[in-house]
Amino acid sequence: MFNLLLVLLIIWLLFKLGIGLFKILTFLLGIIVIFYIASFILLPILIIFIIGLGITTLSKDFL
Repeated sequence: MFNLLLVLLIIWLLFKLGIGLFKILTFLLGIIVIFYIASFILLPILIIFIIGLGITTLSKDFL
């Protein structure tokens, strides 16, 4: 409940500062799109890195 009030307070302050709803929505949409694209790029790199790290660790143990 407190988080909702905090968000409403921030939105109200942005309106008082003269930042319209369109700018707020486009900003939020931009953040969502950036994180969506970054998840497609960073997740495979992270998975490959973890698998590579595991293989090198296993090969050191066997050798």
